[in-house]
Amino acid sequence: MNITFSLSRSFCRRLCVFAVILATAACNTAPPTPPPSPTASEPLTLQVFTYDSAPISQVLNLMIAAFKKVHPEVTVQTVPITGDPAQQLAGLAKSTNPPDVIWTVDAVTPSLIDAGLLLDLNELASIDRTFKRDDINPLALAAGNGQNNHGLYMLPAVMESVQMFYNKDLFKAAGAPMPDANWTWDDLIAACKQIQDKNANMKCIGYSNQIMPDASWWAYLVPWIKGYGGDVLSADGKLSTLSSPESLAGIQAYANLWLKDQIAATPSQRGNCFVVARCAVIFFISGGIGAAQERIGNLFDWDVQLMPAHPKGRFTGTGTYGFGVSQATRRPQLAWDFVKQLATPELQTLIAKQRVGMPVLKSLANDPSLDSNGKPPVNMQAFIKGSEFGLSPRAYPTPCGNFYSGLVASALSDAFKAVLDGSAKTADAFKQADQKIQACLDAAK
Repeated sequence: MNITFSLSRSFCRRLCVFAVILATAACNTAPPTPPPSPTASEPLTLQVFTYDSAPISQVLNLMIAAFKKVHPEVTVQTVPITGDPAQQLAGLAKSTNPPDVIWTVDAVTPSLIDAGLLLDLNELASIDRTFKRDDINPLALAAGNGQNNHGLYMLPAVMESVQMFYNKDLFKAAGAPMPDANWTWDDLIAACKQIQDKNANMKCIGYSNQIMPDASWWAYLVPWIKGYGGDVLSADGKLSTLSSPESLAGIQAYANLWLKDQIAATPSQRGNCFVVARCAVIFFISGGIGAAQERIGNLFDWDVQLMPAHPKGRFTGTGTYGFGVSQATRRPQLAWDFVKQLATPELQTLIAKQRVGMPVLKSLANDPSLDSNGKPPVNMQAFIKGSEFGLSPRAYPTPCGNFYSGLVASALSDAFKAVLDGSAKTADAFKQADQKIQACLDAAK
C-alpha cells in the first residue's frame, strides 16, 4: 500500500516501475548465485536496499538504533532506491557486495519471490527462540508473503487499514452529526451535503493527495465492489469479474460520489485538501498521522472513524510493507537479526508512539502506546478494529501486474477515469477492462 501524506508522487512512479520490471524478471530471471561468505578480516557492514521516504525511513531508523545496541560492531548502510530500482537491485544482486536486506510491499513481494531475490526465512526463524511468529497479525504475514506460499519472505513493519479522517470543526459548524462506528455511506453522504451547503466552493470528500492522485486506487475502489456483492476476480482467480452486475453496481455507486451526489473533489484537484481544511473528509492509513499532525497543528480539531458500511457490509483496504533478506546476502544470520526486530514489542511500540504505523503484534492491540499522545486523533482503535473487515490485494499472475502496476493497474485506472470524465458508461468501461485482464489471465494459464 501507499504510505504517508508526505511522500512525493515520484515515490509511486518509482514503485510502479519497480513492480513492472520485477514482474518481467520473475518470468526470465534465475535466482542469483550467492557470492562467497565474507572473510574474518572484512569490516562488518550490513546494506539495506530501501526507499528514503517517511514513514519508511523513520521505521528504518528505529530498526538501526535497536540493532546497534546488540551489534555495535556492525555498520548499517542504506542503499537508496533511485531511478530504475529493479535494474538497480538486479545489478546489486550480482555484484561482489550485494544488499543484505530488502524493503518490499504486499503487492510486489510475490514478484520478488518469483524472481528468486528474497530468502525464505523459515529456517532461521525456526531455530530462533526469541522470535514469536504467533504474535504477528496473520493478515500481515499472509499479505506480505504471497498467496498460497508457506514461506517467510518478509517480516511486516506495520498493519495498515484505510479509515476515515474527518474535520470535527467543519462537521460541528455545519450542524452535521459526528461520524460514528455505525455509519453507512448514506449517513456520510447526507452529512457531506450539509457541510457543502454551509461552505461554498468546497467538496466534502478529498480522494487526491500528494501520493495517491488517483481515485481508482484499489483500496478505494475494491471495497465498493465488495460492498455491493461483487469482486475483481472469481474465487479461483481464473476469471476477471469487474463487469458482473454486482461489481458494476458498486463501481457506479462509488462514481456517483462525483457524478450524482457531487460531494467528492475531482481527481485534477491534487494536493491534500484535508490538512488545509478545504475538505472535511479523507480516507487514509495511520502512517499518515504523524505528517498530518505536523501540518495541521492547531488549525482545526480532527479525528478518525471506521470506514462507513456499504449495503453488503463494511469493507476497506488493508496492507503492509516490511523488510526481507536478500537471497544474495553473504550474512544471512546478521540480516535476520536485523529484520526480526520488527516482531519485537519494543520496536513495535516505538512505531506506534511515533505515529508512523499500526503495530503488527496482536499483543499490542490495546497497548497504551496507541492512546492519544495529546494530539488528534483520539480514536486510534479505529485502525485496529478496521483491519477486521479489511481486504488484502488479490493476486494476479505475475505477467498481468497487480493493483499498483502493469496491466491490472492501468485497466482499472483507465476504466474509472473514463467513467468520471463521461467518455464511457460504467458497464462499457469495465467490460473493456475485464477483456484486457482476462486475455492476460488466459495467456498465463
